[in-house]
Amino acid sequence: MAAVAKTLLAFAVTSVFTYEFVSTYSPIFVGEVKNLTVNEGETASFTCRGENLTKFRQIGWYRLHPRKLLSIGLTRKSDDPRLSVVHDDNMKWTLQITNVTRYDQGRYQCTVYFNRTSISQVAHLYVRGPRYERVNTFTASFGGTASITCEEKNIPQHTEVKWLRLHK
Repeated sequence: MAAVAKTLLAFAVTSVFTYEFVSTYSPIFVGEVKNLTVNEGETASFTCRGENLTKFRQIGWYRLHPRKLLSIGLTRKSDDPRLSVVHDDNMKWTLQITNVTRYDQGRYQCTVYFNRTSISQVAHLYVRGPRYERVNTFTASFGGTASITCEEKNIPQHTEVKWLRLHK
């Protein structure tokens, strides 16, 4: 047993009286978390892949700017029910955001915590808005009343439409 433990563990002296546990199997990322471009209303999935992402290490997902903790392991720390984390055999951790809005656009970070340190990767989420349609009609008769109609389709709620007269 002593020979097995010796090959798996090492101790580093951090001071005369303190020893720090150091694993010879530190986690590493395999590939990069990829930037995503999704349409508003779709699901965005960021995947963090690595080796040695065991159950003894903490995997965290953050939203950057402003920095906000979204999850640690499988536990959601955000009050946003659209967020979830799924994983496969501790090698692949995926942050899912359903029904994406333009306010979700920004940078997201996967962080692996181990032995009082961490490694991280960052990716950007780009959100495309819906396609807008505009139908303009103009009718007028000489000496009569002019009618101008502007119909907007697929515009976000609370969008303000203004009429402007450009020339006097």
